[in-house]
Amino acid sequence: MPIARGNNAIGTGAFVTPPNVYAREPLVAGLAVGLNLTGEVVLCSASTLGYTFLGFTMSPVAAGQTVAVVSMRGSAVTPVVEGGEALTPGAPVFLSGTLGQVTHTPPVGEGFTSVQVGIATSPTQILLVTDLRVRLL
Repeated sequence: MPIARGNNAIGTGAFVTPPNVYAREPLVAGLAVGLNLTGEVVLCSASTLGYTFLGFTMSPVAAGQTVAVVSMRGSAVTPVVEGGEALTPGAPVFLSGTLGQVTHTPPVGEGFTSVQVGIATSPTQILLVTDLRVRLL
């Protein structure tokens, strides 16, 4: 028996635009985002709402607008990298401690959520991995 998927999001391919979910603030493309307690799309990091990581913004969006989020495992993403550093192809990429950004250095210490968001495929791109999260107590 085939498994059906409800029409609960607008999108094709690697991104979705969740219905009735809006940006809390202006966002540019390539930022790591999650959901706040009121269900708005916000920047996330290893120390702030990392456990709600949804994916990466697909394009710029104004506050109060719906947000297209690249969220499908295996999607190519050009994320905002902490410090503007180049990525190392083949290396894992994690949410950084800076809101909306990624890094090769996994977070350590109490209160951080270690989220491997992907694997670098070039100095500027990653393949998205959406299911590797560890809360550090």
